[in-house]
Amino acid sequence: MKSILSESSWVYNKKEDFKWVIFPALIGFAIIMVYQLMLYFNLPTELSMVIIFLTWACLFDGTHSFATYTRTYFDKSYYKKNKGFLLKSLLLFLVAPLYVLFFYFSNSSIEEASAAYVIFNRFAFFYAFYHLVRQHWGFVAIYRKKNNEKDTLSRRLDGTLLATGTIFPIIYNQIDKSYLLHVSETINISLQIWEKVANSLLIVGVIIFILSQFKILNLKKIGLHTISKLLILSALAVNLILQFTLPVCLKYFSIILGAIFILAIGYYFLLNLKKEYSFKKNLPKWLLMITVILSYNIIFMMDIPIIIVIAAITVFHNIQYHRIINFHNTNKYKKEDKKVYGFAVVLTQRIGVFILFALLSNFFYHLPRFASNLITENLLLNYILSGFFWGFAFHHYYLDSVIWKLKGNNELDKDLKITNK
Repeated sequence: MKSILSESSWVYNKKEDFKWVIFPALIGFAIIMVYQLMLYFNLPTELSMVIIFLTWACLFDGTHSFATYTRTYFDKSYYKKNKGFLLKSLLLFLVAPLYVLFFYFSNSSIEEASAAYVIFNRFAFFYAFYHLVRQHWGFVAIYRKKNNEKDTLSRRLDGTLLATGTIFPIIYNQIDKSYLLHVSETINISLQIWEKVANSLLIVGVIIFILSQFKILNLKKIGLHTISKLLILSALAVNLILQFTLPVCLKYFSIILGAIFILAIGYYFLLNLKKEYSFKKNLPKWLLMITVILSYNIIFMMDIPIIIVIAAITVFHNIQYHRIINFHNTNKYKKEDKKVYGFAVVLTQRIGVFILFALLSNFFYHLPRFASNLITENLLLNYILSGFFWGFAFHHYYLDSVIWKLKGNNELDKDLKITNK
């Protein structure tokens, strides 16, 4: 085993990968332990949750979102080449507020706005979860590339295992549990309102989808084609839930996910009989995938508040991200290249400056976002502000989807030292 691990290619090296890519999962369990200790010493549950959440959000999550800007807005060369797309991407902050206002002013109904926001907020949380898994997949892709796994079959199986193995626990765990994610979910909303909102989403989604097929309108370029699909899927999901109830939908969805996961594992074991598909060929990849899938399943099955689950799951992602972007930036932004790359060099070469600015960014993101959730008397204002602050997360997700694309990106290969064994 030791010799196989030594012969394998790693993202950084064997020791660094265990520390920054695989073992950060343990920090999630440490967060849960701290929470349980707080309860053991009789700290109020709500106070314990707030302390854990804000500590994680400000030290890990907010700072990792800020790190994305070192490669985009603070990189003078990148900003100059991509100024148009970077400025247009800021429109993401307006999507949720405009969405809420559309449903509110269509009938001056806070009920409709509440139903619409519940749908958006649930989608946003699920997409955030997808973003975490997508990053883990990014590391799997690096391991595949560095260990010369080029076949399409094992790539699809890897993706299937990671996706189903991580999505299963979040779906299964909610069959008999009801997590409240936002004040909008406490509002009593009639069946007719749910149907009306779902139908509106479907109609708007279909209209945008049809319009996006006309090349002259260029709607695909600004992402409206994707938004149309999300609106249609959201409408179909709501109608399914209204027809069969949420627990029933979750139950059958989890059964399908579990079955696909088991079939994929079985198929992989059969493939393992062939030398070219041997598990030994890429042990780092398997160590990461097993760690991710196990940690997600264990944490989601624990009887703890959802806010603690979110912190425990996401900190794994945060630490991985901080290390990979530091590795990239250290390789790219050299002190002598300050004229070319600008402030990105300062943030890379002077870690204290990065930490200061990253922590200060919380005054624009997590802290006001937390405060906005305390506004419960004016629900419309709450939804608008909550949606606006989701913009920070979606902006981060979007930028990440652009700047971390490995396929055909020789410069990224070089800066991540993927091409070097």
